[in-house]
Amino acid sequence: MYIVATFRYSMELELAISDLHGTGIGADSIAAVPLDRQMSGRAHFMDTMHRSDGVSLLDGPAVLGTVLAVLGASLGFSWTWGPIICGLLGLALGALLGMGIDYWVNRKKETVKPARHRMKARLY
Repeated sequence: MYIVATFRYSMELELAISDLHGTGIGADSIAAVPLDRQMSGRAHFMDTMHRSDGVSLLDGPAVLGTVLAVLGASLGFSWTWGPIICGLLGLALGALLGMGIDYWVNRKKETVKPARHRMKARLY
């Protein structure tokens, strides 16, 4: 008996296949074949739980915004505007700088053809 089902590739699918291995079903009895190609489209603003391509434009702004906000707040004690205003300015500057860097890096990656996933599949 053959059971055929279609799923989008995700980490949950990998966990389900791992559980099947754990119940005693051999690797030669399981076939996982991707049904759609990974398209090298533009980077999305945020990854969601159901769609994650690993390229998000929110990671860089979060990191640089935090770093510059901390630097602005700590150095703001000696500056005339104070730590709160300098921290908020550092946050805005870091977020804009991080967004620009992420956009520039991901724009450069679009011209490179992504490597295909090589999966071992057994067809019956």
